[in-house]
Amino acid sequence: MKTYKIIFLGLIAAMSTAMLSGCGSSVNYVQPNQVMSQSTTIQGNEIRHGMLSANWTYTYVRSIDNRPISYSFFTGMSAGYKIRVTPNMPHKFTILSQFNQSMTDGGPYEGFGDITATLKPGQNYVVRSKSNGAKINMWIENMSGKKISQILSVPYNAMPQDETIIVNN
Repeated sequence: MKTYKIIFLGLIAAMSTAMLSGCGSSVNYVQPNQVMSQSTTIQGNEIRHGMLSANWTYTYVRSIDNRPISYSFFTGMSAGYKIRVTPNMPHKFTILSQFNQSMTDGGPYEGFGDITATLKPGQNYVVRSKSNGAKINMWIENMSGKKISQILSVPYNAMPQDETIIVNN
């Protein structure tokens, strides 16, 4: 009986340690609550040039402070998804830009880079990007269209294409 009690207590201690260590860290970005964020948000941006156009640009926040954004299954990487951020402190935003210019330009393309910015309380911000020759320019702006960060210029690459493998027996 004494042996079972020691094993049981050991299991309880091991499970408690595992549960507590899991609570203390998170791989993904954890949004601050409404009070901490003071309603400060950042979101992505989507631009389509025409309903059926192959000319489009999608810009997303990929991570904040090296912690990936966990987008909802239902929203996907929706540009309209607002991410709460703690204001009045610098954050490193990793921005992902994907774009295509036509059906024949060899795209779509993507590039990403890091922008550090301090957001003001109660403000909403949007990440934007635009292709510029062999680079993509990225920046953060407020909802009035004023740039609040430096313009980052990064190279881009063709996005990996889906491959279908056909096996003949």
